[in-house]
Parts: sequence; C-alpha cells; structure tokens
Amino acid sequence: MRRPTVPDVVLAVSAALLAASSLKNPLRMQDLGIYLVQAESMLREGSLGNVDRWTHTVADSTYVNLTWLAQLAFWAVHRVAGFAGLQTLIAIAAVSTVVITGLAARRVSARSGARAMAGPVCALLIAQNLAMWPELFALPLFAAYAALALTVKPRLSTIAASFVIVALWTNLHGSFPIAPILSGLVALGFALEAALKARSRPGLAAAAALADRERGLLHLATAAAAFAGTLLNPWGIGAWIYVLENAGNSHDWGISEWRATALTDSAGARLAVAWILFWFESRIARRPAHARDVPALLGFTFLALYGLRYVCWIGMILPIALARLFAPPEGVKAPERAPDERELPGFASAAVFVVLAALLVAASPQMRARGAPDEDAKVAAIFHHDANVPLARWAEKAGVRGNVYNPMEWGSWLSWRLGGQGVKTFLDIRLWIFPENVWRDYVLILTAQAGWEDRLAARGVEWLFLSREHHDKLIPYVERSPGWERAYVDRHAVVYRKRGAHAQTPEP
Repeated sequence: MRRPTVPDVVLAVSAALLAASSLKNPLRMQDLGIYLVQAESMLREGSLGNVDRWTHTVADSTYVNLTWLAQLAFWAVHRVAGFAGLQTLIAIAAVSTVVITGLAARRVSARSGARAMAGPVCALLIAQNLAMWPELFALPLFAAYAALALTVKPRLSTIAASFVIVALWTNLHGSFPIAPILSGLVALGFALEAALKARSRPGLAAAAALADRERGLLHLATAAAAFAGTLLNPWGIGAWIYVLENAGNSHDWGISEWRATALTDSAGARLAVAWILFWFESRIARRPAHARDVPALLGFTFLALYGLRYVCWIGMILPIALARLFAPPEGVKAPERAPDERELPGFASAAVFVVLAALLVAASPQMRARGAPDEDAKVAAIFHHDANVPLARWAEKAGVRGNVYNPMEWGSWLSWRLGGQGVKTFLDIRLWIFPENVWRDYVLILTAQAGWEDRLAARGVEWLFLSREHHDKLIPYVERSPGWERAYVDRHAVVYRKRGAHAQTPEP
C-alpha cells in the first residue's frame, strides 16, 4: 500500500475543512421543514406530495413536486438519526463532491501542483450551496457525471452510467438539465479541438482530428442518453417544463441566492479567485485551456454569473480543466503519480489524519446537542435562530390554529411544528407554487401599505407571526390597530391575535 502524497493530503484537508464548516454552521429550517411534512404526507396518503396541505393561500392546489425522492431521503435520515444526522448528510455530500472532483483531476494531469489544486478549488466554489435542501444530492451526482464527461472516453458502460445518474438526479432536484448540457458542450469542445488540429497540422493530424470528431459524437450520444434519463420521473417531459418556467422566474422572486453574481458577493469573489488561479496555472503551463474544455468553461461561467446559486456547478468543471493544463502528450495516459510527486512520511500522514478526525468530531452537531434535556433543546443547539424554537413551543402550548400571516422564511418551520394542529401558513419557500396575487398581498402587508388590514381580512388571517427583522415596518401599525392584540413576544418574534379569535393565550 503506497503512502499518501502531497496532493492526497491537500485533497483530504480541503474535503475535511469543508465538512467541518458544514457541520459547524447552524442549520436553517427555511427549506427543510416543508420537505419533512411533504414526505410524511406522501407516506400517509400514498401520493407524491404534490398537493398543498399547509397554506391557506393556495390550499389544495396541485404542483410538480420534483424533489419528492429527496424529501423521502431527508425524512428517512431524520427518522433514524435526527437533525444531527441530517447535518452530517451535508458533510457527506461535501466530502464526496470534492473527492470525486479531485480524483477526476488526477486522471488528466501529470503535475503534482495541478492535482493538489483541484480539491481546494472545488471546495471554494461549492461552499455556498452546502445547506439542507435537495440540491445537496445533486452536487456529488454532478461531480460524478462531470468526471465521466471530462476525463473518460465515452463507451457503452459510461453512457449507461450517465443515464442512471441523471435518472436518479431528476427525481431529487431540478438542476438535472445541466447534465445533458455539459455533454453537449464537451462534444462541441472536441469538434473545436478537431478543427484546430486539422488546421494547424494537416496530414499527420488528420487521424487525431478524426478521433476527436468521433469522441464528440460519443459525447452527443451521452447527452441523448442523459436527456432520456430525465424523462424517468412521475411527470415525464413535465419536469422540463417545470424547470424552464421556474428558471425564467427566479430573478423576479427577489431571492438573494438567485440574483446575478457580482464581485461584492462572497460567491462572486470565490469565482474570481478560482479564475485567477486558473490564469496563474495557465501561465506556468505556458498554454491556454484545452480547446475541449473551452465551451464547458464558458457556458458554466455564464451560468455562474447569471445567478449566485449557480456558481457551484463550475466547481466540478474548472478544477479538471485546470489539471488538464498539464496533461501528458496526446495518447499518453497520465501517470498514477506525477514525476514531481513525493510520498509523505508515515508519521506525518498519521498526524494529519488524527488532527482532521479530531476537528470533525469537535465540529459535529452530535457534540453540540450532547446533554440537551429534550428535543427542543437539541434543535436550539443545532439550528439557526430563524427556527425560533421558543415561538413554536409557545404556539403548541397555546393551541394556535387557523390562518397565519408569517415571514416566508418561517413558513417551512411553522408547517413542520404546527401544521398538525391546524395552523395554515401564508406562504413558504416553495416560491413557484404561489401565484402573483399571493406575492402581491404578501409584500403589501409586509410593507404596511394602505389596505394591509383589508388584505388580511380577505385572506381570513387570524394570527400574525411577525419577525422583528423582516416586519419592522408593519409592527408599529399592528400595535396601533384596535383589531389586533399582542399575544407573544421574544427577541426574534412578535405574535398578534385578531380580536375575537378563539385560542388560549398563556403567558410567554
């Protein structure tokens, strides 16, 4: 058994640090709660969780629940290992994505430094997207798909593997279209490489150019297989319609993660750093990016600039293209160990392993929740304050039920904690299921515009669960209104009850 080399250790350290960061950061309930209650609905009703049971604004409406399989996976992990287990799932996704990308880069490079760079660059670019949402499953799946598309000559087995990856992905998260798009861009890259070879080296290069064109056609076949895989879902081609409709609307919703990327954003800054590293390595290699990588690099950079949420996807492409700057001569396989790659002493490798293991244990949510007297205390130890455990505990004790106006960010959590006792929220993070009139009313009330009480009355709202952070304009108006009485206060929330609503109101 060979000893670890410097690239091995750098890959392990980058994956472990990203995992520790994922474990240490407090969980958010903005998405997770609604996924758990949808999974319970699926299991109880034998459905696909595509009927709204948790809001009063779109009650009983149907929609495409494309992440149904991810929701069931979240539910199963939570059932077995609780919220701490779910947070550990984030770390597992992070590690597998970085390791797959790092090993793929090793296949194409003959320089130790370029191999070592792959893991950190991947970790840098995917860090922002490591949260408790279905996209978590898409990251390692795309890493595996990109590794096949960018480092392996397509054959029947790899085309079949790509088909399976995308078929699974389509039922987990709506980002699946980037898989056939990547294969199409790689095919275009091989066509470009063939054209450049035929032009620069006529005669002897004709066979190489022909081989590149053949590989391009195989990548087109992979794209076709990937597209076929996307149709293996309960909605068939409807999954594509759903994704395309929401991709066009994402900027209109005003959610920060979908706004255009800029250098002032942390994700934009990381993207700039990654490209600077690429430029620096290309100067060392004395060559630009390989022609076969150019279309994919340009296409996914455009996608990353289009929206903050899309920066992560180039994190599985740019590291491999960077490593290929130091590829061996055409037709020569990259060695298992680069000529400048050295093994580390056994004691040094063991020391690194012990330190990383200790770091992961110290960061684990199981350690943070250790000794908590009850489930609420465990949740408070693991989650960000936007889960607002005291508010949920009070509302359960008070027997709150009926229609609620709430911040979008709390809708998921309220459905998880209070949906079973008859609470119906105004909206939640499932942005695509709410029509324009719901959003218009939500914003009108949020900003305390004229007629805000009329809109609440028209919606049959009996409770206002207001955030001190998001409802600073509305709260003073509610305080002065004779139609509402304060029922609960904590440092994050204020709850008002419509006068005449039937519910207990115990002391906070």
